[in-house]
Amino acid sequence: MLPRNNPVADSHDEPIPVDQPNTASKPKLTLDNKLYEGDWIYFNVTIPRGLNKKDYVLVQWMTGCNYGKDGEPTYANHMGKKVFYEFPEWTIDSTDPDPVYGSIADQRWNYQETDTGFQSKDKPGHGPFSAVQFRTELHRIQDVPIDGGDNPKLPTPIDVKRWDSAWCETSQYNLHPKIEGYCDLGKWCPKPKKQK
Repeated sequence: MLPRNNPVADSHDEPIPVDQPNTASKPKLTLDNKLYEGDWIYFNVTIPRGLNKKDYVLVQWMTGCNYGKDGEPTYANHMGKKVFYEFPEWTIDSTDPDPVYGSIADQRWNYQETDTGFQSKDKPGHGPFSAVQFRTELHRIQDVPIDGGDNPKLPTPIDVKRWDSAWCETSQYNLHPKIEGYCDLGKWCPKPKKQK
């Protein structure tokens, strides 16, 4: 169970198989959930010398839900459409049809450059009751289709990090039975059938 009222309640690395040896010449993704601006989480990408930082992008997946105090799901801007914030399966976390995280119209690479690579950040939106799992991946930009839909076929990521966000305002409302008690990823949010 995730603690109540903690926007970023748990973050952890998940080892994955890679297509190339684990050497110091490989780009690296790290999460910084210790230095908050409110409930921001930061994605830091380190790019080794000799590689072009703009050849690499983030792709973020999510699964989970976000409910109002009446027990109904809230709305989200997802892949260019307004939909219920209720995602029982892993899906791309993007407001436009481009799967690249942070992309905007006519600009896929939209990150803050750093001395060692680039940085981005996320502040998960939430209603009174929210529990969402995230999977942030690092890819080469050429491997990510511009309009791949909400479940694009992507190669094994160069690096990946998993993190969770939960928010419960249990003390402020009389809860709908659907979300009674506390926020728990398994209690009132459907779990994905297939882990990515």
